[in-house]
Amino acid sequence: KMEAQYFGGVVGKNEGTITNAENRGSVNADGAKYVGGIVGHNSGALKGAGNSNNGLVQGDSYVGGVGGYNASAIDGSVYETDDNDQSILVSESTTVKNQGTVIADAGGAGGIWGYNAGDITNMVMINDGKVYGTTGGTGGIIAENIGNISKSTLTNTVGGVVVGTDTVGGLIGVNSGRIIGGRDTEENGGNYYKYHISNNGHIKAHIWTLNIDGTITVDTDVLGDNVGGLVGSNSSGGTITAAYNTGNVTGEENVGGIVGLNSANIDQVFSADGATISGISNVGGLIGSNINSGGLKDYYNL
Repeated sequence: KMEAQYFGGVVGKNEGTITNAENRGSVNADGAKYVGGIVGHNSGALKGAGNSNNGLVQGDSYVGGVGGYNASAIDGSVYETDDNDQSILVSESTTVKNQGTVIADAGGAGGIWGYNAGDITNMVMINDGKVYGTTGGTGGIIAENIGNISKSTLTNTVGGVVVGTDTVGGLIGVNSGRIIGGRDTEENGGNYYKYHISNNGHIKAHIWTLNIDGTITVDTDVLGDNVGGLVGSNSSGGTITAAYNTGNVTGEENVGGIVGLNSANIDQVFSADGATISGISNVGGLIGSNINSGGLKDYYNL
């Protein structure tokens, strides 16, 4: 029997170009994996700032507000051709946003991507909606990431809701890719983050129930593990550079302001004063549990 996969509100599987698409309705793919508000599986191009979700996207696993599975390199910089056939840079980045609700009944969920395997640059990815996942990783932006992301903003806003049963991050549930931020130029002070790789919302690991009327009930008495303000689990090969957390983080074991469980490299990060990090075991202002080859440098907890 063929596995149910690659369901999208606009395109199931994309190998071409999608420009300024938006989901405002409901995409419900019961029992399917790689489900997206715009595209189920993307190996093509997404262009324009309209590729966003304002509706309901629900599936089994690897469910994303924009896409279920991204296999493509994406460059969000926008060029136009002038009268002399010369390419002119119009915009340095493209914005995609989730303002809807993303639900994974039996796996990971992400506000933008369920699973990302592509290298992404010059993008602004924002979650201002609700993301509910179960096992396997839940993130405000990406459920599971193995790609490299650079020159890009990843932000979970103060209104962004991210809840999973375990391995939950404000931005990424499970990361083994390189998330590379950077500083402003010396002319602009040099001390500020140029790209906002940040969480400002409350990140929680709880069991939740989808009710028959479509509402969700969260059982706050049951806690999950591996919860981070930015990343739930940062594993081998994963790098996080120039990022910060200002939101609250709640879990049971391995709970951190930046990463819950870390076995890779973290550099130039901070968790701000006022961010409450709550757990029972292995709780840290920045990292809950730093294991194996986990590295942390140039950091502070305000």
